[in-house]
Amino acid sequence: MQREGADAHSLAIDPMFVDPENGDFRFKPDSPALKLGIVPLDLSKVGLRIDEK
Repeated sequence: MQREGADAHSLAIDPMFVDPENGDFRFKPDSPALKLGIVPLDLSKVGLRIDEK
């Protein structure tokens, strides 16, 4: 698409997840996503969990 003038500023590259096959979608330290300024979300408290009181 970039050759045709669309998405001229987009990147189509591997985001370098730690272990996507096993559900670990954190970025590796040298991920291009981090270099672009993407801030990882803390997903440790997302989803169903036991409420510890």
